[in-house]
Amino acid sequence: MSTQLITPGSPGPAPTRRRHLRTAAAAAGVAAAIAAGGYVATTTFGPDSIPPAPAPAPSTTSVTRDQAMGEMRAAITGLYGPRAAGATVPRAQALRELRAAVIGVYGPQPRTATVSRAQATRELRATINGLYGRQTGSATVPRAQAMRELRSTIANVYGSAR
Repeated sequence: MSTQLITPGSPGPAPTRRRHLRTAAAAAGVAAAIAAGGYVATTTFGPDSIPPAPAPAPSTTSVTRDQAMGEMRAAITGLYGPRAAGATVPRAQALRELRAAVIGVYGPQPRTATVSRAQATRELRATINGLYGRQTGSATVPRAQAMRELRSTIANVYGSAR
C-alpha cells in the first residue's frame, strides 16, 4: 500500500490569487510613482512655482495732485522733448514739421511746372499704351471678342475643358 501525503490547505486557487494581488500592487505602485512625479514637475516648473511678491506697503507720505502732475510733466519732457504737455501747436508749424518728416523719409518732391488736364490725360494714355499695348479703333471691345479672350485666359490658367 502506498501512502499519500496530504498538505494542510488546498493548493489550488491560492497561487493565482497571490499573483493577481502582486500584479495589482505593482500597478498601483507605478501609478502612484507617476502621479507623484507629475505633481513634483508641476509644482517645480508650473506658472505658480514662484510665489508672487508681496504687495508693497502703502506709503505713509501723501503726494498732492500738483506734485504728481509736475512729476508726470517732467517725465514726458524727458521722454519726448521740451515741448510742454498739452500745449497746442499752430497749424502752420505742424504742417512744416510734417513736411520735413515726409521729406526726411521719402526725399524732396521734384519741382515741376503745373500740368494741364489735357497734358495729364495724354501722359496717362501713353503710360497705359506702354504697359498694355496700343488699342486700335474704338476703346470698346466687341462682346464676342471679349468672350473669346476671357475663354482663352481661363483655358490658359485652368486648362482646357475638352
